[in-house]
Amino acid sequence: MSKKQLLEMVKEDFQMPDLPDDETTPLRPRTKGLNSARLIPITDLSPDPDQPRKTFDEEKLKELATSIKEKGIIQPITVRPSDNGKYVIVVGERRFRAAQKADLREIPCIVRELTGEETLILQMIENLQREDLNPVEEARGIKRLIDIGLTQTDISRIVGKSQPSISQILKILTLPENILREAEVTDVSKEHLLQLTKSEKPEQLWQEIKQGKTARETKKEVEKEKHLRGRPKNFRYLYSPKGKMFKVTVEFRKTHAEGDEVRAALNETLNNLQPNSNS
Repeated sequence: MSKKQLLEMVKEDFQMPDLPDDETTPLRPRTKGLNSARLIPITDLSPDPDQPRKTFDEEKLKELATSIKEKGIIQPITVRPSDNGKYVIVVGERRFRAAQKADLREIPCIVRELTGEETLILQMIENLQREDLNPVEEARGIKRLIDIGLTQTDISRIVGKSQPSISQILKILTLPENILREAEVTDVSKEHLLQLTKSEKPEQLWQEIKQGKTARETKKEVEKEKHLRGRPKNFRYLYSPKGKMFKVTVEFRKTHAEGDEVRAALNETLNNLQPNSNS
């Protein structure tokens, strides 16, 4: 399946912007595949170890399990065949986990023949549209999509997020890996982590966040750091030959300049120097 074909399939089958949290509401008429669903024993299903979503809220799983006991699973999960004759969950692991808690023996499933890359794309789209991922999971997932060939524009178009917001979330991955690992299992906001990327002391500030510093307080702390650092100094090139009665200084209105830029500035200065100028 080409990337274009996959993206078209995603737009048709996985755009569910207003799906309720309990996930037991019947599928909308526009969603395809309901008639092709079949019941599969829950023992024949297994989670995908490469699923972008790593954390699940236990309380919400219990609530969903209660709802499933009362109403059943109306929205099928999506699976793909595995090598052992069973199935790997592509989309719907939360429903699968809740169904286990509800002691269901079978789950309605739609079976698709998908490659590993196609599976990842569908999982990311479903999770991003539901906003099920924490900020680090979201950033890691988007990075994996980019690594397999999707552009930020592709991702933006599919999941309904702006390209600048996609670019912004990727900045989280510039944080130290130990912070990312902890943030992945911590209830921390995207704003907290984005402010951390602007800090010169992210480790110290991360400890304060874990102790309860709010996103607004974190932002104020980063702004305070920036104020204390002051305005970045302009780049200066100084030429002061030994034994000579002059020196030359070229200052740029930025913090760094390459050698070619310095030479160009000196040449422009010479070209504009008037003969017999006293200035």
